[in-house]
Formats: sequence, structure tokens, C-alpha cells
Amino acid sequence: MKISRNNVLKGFEVLMLFMAILLFIRFQTTPVQSGSPDQVILAFAFASMGFADFARAFRVKKSDKYEKVRYIGLGIVYFAGTAIIAAASLNTALRFSLGLYIISLVFSRIITVIKRPSKKMKVINTILALLISMTMVLPFDVDELSLFLMVMVLMPFFIMIQVFVRLLAISLSQIRFDILKKIFIKSMATEVLVGLMILIISFSLVLPTYEPSIENFRDALWYCFAIVTTIGFGDIAAVTPVGRLLSVILGVYGIIVVALVTSIIINFYTETKDVKMSDDSGDEENEEKEQEDSELSENKATE
Repeated sequence: MKISRNNVLKGFEVLMLFMAILLFIRFQTTPVQSGSPDQVILAFAFASMGFADFARAFRVKKSDKYEKVRYIGLGIVYFAGTAIIAAASLNTALRFSLGLYIISLVFSRIITVIKRPSKKMKVINTILALLISMTMVLPFDVDELSLFLMVMVLMPFFIMIQVFVRLLAISLSQIRFDILKKIFIKSMATEVLVGLMILIISFSLVLPTYEPSIENFRDALWYCFAIVTTIGFGDIAAVTPVGRLLSVILGVYGIIVVALVTSIIINFYTETKDVKMSDDSGDEENEEKEQEDSELSENKATE
């Protein structure tokens, strides 16, 4: 079976985003010194983001020109400073890295303002773009220690959140949530899940009164979670008759819920296999439709 071009680009994008996460984690766990390989690693981190954005731009459907411009622009921004970040002094590299990141945020908000038809979202993204633009003065006014903390702690943290959301959107892009919603409604799974949550909260309020090993509501929630998921960490155990009785009730109910969720997943994939586009390599129309559905799901998740 031939792998589609869209799947190849998606796999490359995921690889680059995952590499970027690992590189940015490196900065938060290891001190960076001038002249060390860490400065080159910082450049590679931005290059990875650039490659990922270009891969995303090439697999965006042709009709969505704003998304294509958005990711091509972001890729150019991230690629623009990689050589300077690697070759410049530490202070210059830090300032340039922060400046590139701020520019990428502003550019992304501007494209979102142009693309969004909703007036409310236009106003929100315009305000965000203005607020982010005001931080452009920071790289030139802050002291070296504050600059170091922003680039090596705060900026990687926010980038990792963005990358995580993007990876999550890619992983969920093939799931038909509209069909899953119908299955939840038809199977009355919502009522069962709500009942489970009420049971967990109720038992968590009662258990600290009877169980000496459960001192507060927080520990009770943790214990109930271990019971429902059948994990059984063993750090907390019920020893009183009341606590054991509640544990049995919650455990049995948890098994019922797990069985229900399993049946929902089976029904979900059974229904979606008929509407899921064929992976036939010669069917270009299905491939285009699959790409459009995937991009629509990812855009909803990331925005």
C-alpha cells in the first residue's frame, strides 16, 4: 500500500515538532554557556520549528490560502535567525531568539485576524497582537539575567505548550467527533459518566470521615481514581468496613463504565470505517477530501 503524500508530510511534521520539544527541554534542564554546543542546539530548535511549519504549509489544502501563508511565514521567521543564533555571542543569540518568537506570535495573530469571520475573534486576536507587539521592546531593555530566564525558561515553556497542542491536534485529526457524539447520545454514556463523577465526588467526601489513611478530600479523590481505573497504586488502602464497602461499590461501577467506554470505541470505529475515505493510492479525490477533513479538525483544535 502506497503511503500518501499528506501522510508523509504529517509524519515529518510530527518528527520535527517532537525534536523541538526535546531540544527546548534541554535548555530548561541544563545551564547554557557562551561558546558551548547549546547555542547551536538553540538554533536547531528553531530550525526544527521551521521545518515543521513548512511541512504543515505543504499539506494544507489549496483553498485555505491564509493557513498556507501563515505556516510558510512562520517557517521563514524560524529559519531566518538560525545561523545568527548559532554564530552570534550568547547575549545576541538570546535577544534574537526572543525577538523571533515574538514576531512569530504577532504574525500568527495577524493571519488569524484576517482569516476569522467572527467580529469577536477579530477583536480578541487584534488585542493579543497589540499586547504581544508591545513586548518587542523587552529584548533591548532587560538585563542579561532576566533575558536569560525569559529565553531559557519562559519561552521554551510556552513553545512546548504550543507544540503539544499541535501534536494533539494531529493525533486527533482522524477522529470523527460528530459520530462519536452521536454514539454517546444513543448509548446514554453521558448519563453513566455523570453518574460516575457524582459517585466519585460523593465517596471522596465520605471516605475521610471513616478511613484513617485518607486524611483529606484530595487524597480521597486520588484513591477513588485508582479504584475506578483499576490501577491500584497501593499507596492508600481502605481498612474499615465502610471504606471497603464503598470501594467495592465504586469498583463495580467503574468496571461497568470501562465496559461501556470500550463498546463506544468499538461502535465508533465500526461506524467510521464506512465513512472513512479509502486509502487507495489511485483515488486522488478521496485523498484530497481526507486532507481537508484532517486540516479542519487540526485547525479547530489549534485555534
